[in-house]
Amino acid sequence: MWSDPTHAKRHVAALMAANHTQGRWHRRYPYCDRLGRELIFKSGEQWELGFAKWLDRRRLTWWYEPDVLLLSDGRRYVPDFLVHDLPPDRMRTYVELKPTHRDAEKAELAMRDGHPVLILQGRKAIEAFQRALTPAEVPE
Repeated sequence: MWSDPTHAKRHVAALMAANHTQGRWHRRYPYCDRLGRELIFKSGEQWELGFAKWLDRRRLTWWYEPDVLLLSDGRRYVPDFLVHDLPPDRMRTYVELKPTHRDAEKAELAMRDGHPVLILQGRKAIEAFQRALTPAEVPE
């Protein structure tokens, strides 16, 4: 991506310094959704932010990290999204996005505890889910 390695090093150093100064180490991704809510996502176009934009394009009602679920083992779990009217059952469903290398243990326990959680693990799973929701299935 960078033609000049020195420039790349300066860029990374500046990003790390900015994040450290603001008390965080991860980049934040701002987004104003179709309802005018200003949200900050922890992952970009390929994950949470991209999924939120996709939900908006489909005009589905959703919230980002809306609830803290208490799990049967005493731990807490914050699902990525809560989506209303999700086809085919038109029910409230929590959606958890995970890269293939990330652990989905809490999401799996939430499912066993009876919470309606859909785990999309890996880019291919997200894309398959999005393809399965055709425009005909999306509420107007």
